[in-house]
Amino acid sequence: LVSICDTDTSLNVSFDNHIIIPPSHLMIPGATIKPNKIVYHPIPGDDNGGALYLFGNPAASDIIIFCAGYPDDQRNFLPFASRLSNENQCFAGVTCLPGFDVREDKPLTARQPKGYTFDEMTSSLREAIKALRSASTNEDAELTGVFHDWGCAPGLIHINRALSGGGGDCAAGLTPSRAVFFDVLPPPGSGYGETDLPSDVPRKTVFEHAVELIYKFFWAFAFLAHRSISKSLARIVYNLCYLLVPLKLSPLLPIDDDAKHIEDLDRLIYMCYPYFYLFKDLPTLLSEFVLPTRENLKKIPFLYMYGETKRAQFHDNCSVRILEQEYVKGRSRSNAIKVSNAGHWLYLQQEDLCMAEVKKFINGK
Repeated sequence: LVSICDTDTSLNVSFDNHIIIPPSHLMIPGATIKPNKIVYHPIPGDDNGGALYLFGNPAASDIIIFCAGYPDDQRNFLPFASRLSNENQCFAGVTCLPGFDVREDKPLTARQPKGYTFDEMTSSLREAIKALRSASTNEDAELTGVFHDWGCAPGLIHINRALSGGGGDCAAGLTPSRAVFFDVLPPPGSGYGETDLPSDVPRKTVFEHAVELIYKFFWAFAFLAHRSISKSLARIVYNLCYLLVPLKLSPLLPIDDDAKHIEDLDRLIYMCYPYFYLFKDLPTLLSEFVLPTRENLKKIPFLYMYGETKRAQFHDNCSVRILEQEYVKGRSRSNAIKVSNAGHWLYLQQEDLCMAEVKKFINGK
């Protein structure tokens, strides 16, 4: 193994197509928590386009991959990953969706203009996991995935592909042994029969469905306009979304305002590409971005946590009830937990509670 550069060195080394650099050389602008190391990993179209921020002891028996969604780079997960690595003695790596982190050597213009499909997002996450495995010195370490918002999509697609025959990934330790999902949970997959589904599931109202969909159409079209029609039109369309707030058609409430940190409008519009591919790649999502069967939840248990303080939830009520039943009936270690006084960024707003539950889940309690 090649030794990894620490924060006080000025050398760059590479192995397994992953470049290790001291974090002082390249940090996300505005990031206040510095990792032990930064690892570059491939993303589609760029061999060093992804960055993995590393915390903790590489020899730890647990390794954790973090990936957030819109509109976040690595920044929002850094405090949680740093604290978890210290308190739970684990080795953690924080990545983001491809193209979401703008660095001095990777400006927005260096990213794919078309954005990244869900296949490409999943491929990027897999490369980040490979980089985390390469940086770990414990071959037997168990992998946990922690995902938020759109990061949940490639995380779950990666897991479902492994469960449906990705034996190579399982053997190489690239598939999580357990997974945590914050605030986004898709419906059950086709492996569920009618008798497998709970009967006491509350239905979402027409208003809740409308709130979930309207802003997604706006942001999907804003990305399309920015890419193919007119950047000025894209800015107008994106800003029209702010009218949803006084109309009470926005899914989020003021509790989430402080969690947003990116102000560059063109960057925010570019980062809307998951909403565009939500519609363009709908068949992929319908078949692969789904809750695994109860039998598979025994193999890879899920912890789902969601904030209560929102106008509409980003989860399927049936999937939430399935995870609740898994826990109550002792079928697996899966569970769904509602978090009070928290919105979409619950792991920032109720960090202590989320940390305690994630630690118990990782430790098998």
